[in-house]
Amino acid sequence: MSKTDDPDLPLNSLDDEAPSKSQLKRDARAVLELAGRLLDARQSQIARLDLPEPVAAAITEGRAINRFGARKRHTQYLAKLLRKEADVDAIRCQLKEPPGRVQAEPEIPNERHEQMVSLLCNDQQAGFKRLREEYPTLALQRVSRLLRQLNQQQPTTNGHAKAHADLLALLEAHSK
Repeated sequence: MSKTDDPDLPLNSLDDEAPSKSQLKRDARAVLELAGRLLDARQSQIARLDLPEPVAAAITEGRAINRFGARKRHTQYLAKLLRKEADVDAIRCQLKEPPGRVQAEPEIPNERHEQMVSLLCNDQQAGFKRLREEYPTLALQRVSRLLRQLNQQQPTTNGHAKAHADLLALLEAHSK
């Protein structure tokens, strides 16, 4: 006779055996969300985490993937690796700010984006390097197109202002 057949056992004792299917799904979604956050996190944050080598390698590979379907599959693969090889709760705790740490005054986002546009206009190689670090999900081809438009137009024309505004909006949309 199994536990489910015994009429004398209370129903709540059956729940103590294993988590429900819904709880398992919530846990899987939470790990998937963590994998996405790891792929979008800055390299400096990833370096501070104590990650197993396969997980760190998968994060590095995933940063180069831009296509939505491929990125989604890679995020699922990273979540699988996290469940198998890493302590997910410890990683979540490490990603959060320590409680005693005083945060610096937040930078005005538009000012930060303006600085990025200025860097891209003045030194494209350094600008794209910093762009990859700060905005890992950003499509660089679109940035290149907007920079070309920005450089082709005279600073006093509407086309220049529109390209500049579009580039700022793109950076704003991909900022964290």
